[in-house]
Amino acid sequence: MRERNSGLIKNSVRFWNKSLMARLVGYYLLLSLLTVILMGASVYNQAAESLKESSYDRLRAVAVLKEASLNRWVDEQRRNLTFIAWLPEIQEQAGSLLDSTSDSASRQQAYTVLANYLTYVVSSVSDAEELFILDLNGSVVLSTNPSQQGLERVDMEYFQYGRRSTTVQSFYSDPISGKAMVTVATPMFDSQKRRVGVLAGHLNLSRIERIVLERSGLGESGETYLVNTSFSFVSTPPFYSPSQDQKEIHSTGIDLALQGKSGADLYQNYQGIPVVGVYTWLENQQVALLAEISQQQAFEPARRLAWTIFILGLASAGLLAVGVYLLARQIAKPILSITQAATKVASGDLTQSAPVVTQDEVGILAQAFNQMTAQLRVLYDGLEKKVAERTADLTLANQRLLEEN
Repeated sequence: MRERNSGLIKNSVRFWNKSLMARLVGYYLLLSLLTVILMGASVYNQAAESLKESSYDRLRAVAVLKEASLNRWVDEQRRNLTFIAWLPEIQEQAGSLLDSTSDSASRQQAYTVLANYLTYVVSSVSDAEELFILDLNGSVVLSTNPSQQGLERVDMEYFQYGRRSTTVQSFYSDPISGKAMVTVATPMFDSQKRRVGVLAGHLNLSRIERIVLERSGLGESGETYLVNTSFSFVSTPPFYSPSQDQKEIHSTGIDLALQGKSGADLYQNYQGIPVVGVYTWLENQQVALLAEISQQQAFEPARRLAWTIFILGLASAGLLAVGVYLLARQIAKPILSITQAATKVASGDLTQSAPVVTQDEVGILAQAFNQMTAQLRVLYDGLEKKVAERTADLTLANQRLLEEN
């Protein structure tokens, strides 16, 4: 097998060295191929750069819309909670429930009224999954989730700030359940406008997931998601495949965003997939918002364009190669005729002459060859004549010598 391949290589090299047309067509194809490759690479790089900037703009727009929607929703929940706390009926009942001087019957009645109202709000109106009332000591007095009643929340940020004004504690880990939470809190007053407690609500994160995970305009591989300061998902992306050993999620975008930076770049996401990503630090919510699409999807039009140019370039080069071959035959034909004539002259046939079919350099070469051949014939004929004369003279001289002896 090796000997066969070696023989094919030698024959190919010999054919290349001996065939002018093969070299003309081969060099043309080589230059055409290099030109097509360079053109395809240049077009791909320019298209990829344009697509990258276009993807950045699209992802930034998506991130801005997500941030705005998220902020609007949280502000809406804050206004709703404040509205509830300032309802005259709620203030009156809160005064009875949280006033230590109230009798047990009044407190029980107030508890029932507030429990029924807050349960109705949670089930029918609000996006909160739990509403609860704390006294000024941070103890949960009433909750739509009865298992939370009696718990102490004095150390929670939403309670400490919520005693003074409406506040939002965003995307923190609940110390008991460990779940990500967003809690809105606002001070409660009685009918005499005296501060008596805090009304708080744990917001339903499924609404946040609907806002953040909605993938319109991101294509098949696009996704947006939130990451908290513990390097864990607030809203789990649809393509996430959890690993048993993975306690924290990291990527260039996540790490930079959680450092308080915002920007756009090409990097590998939390699963090691190359993506075009935009990362944003949401100061109000204290989380990182990331919008990403895979580089494969983003640069697919550039690859298609480059391949189209490459295929069309090869097809054009092939067609032109046929034309070059035919043209090379026309150019090489008189040269081959001169070569054949020169070969016969070299073997002794001085009667050969090269056809003069053009007036260019090849025609001049044929004329020069014919002149040289004519001169060689003259010289050869002269030499033959001189040889014949000398031979005759020698023959005559030999005869005379023989006669004298």
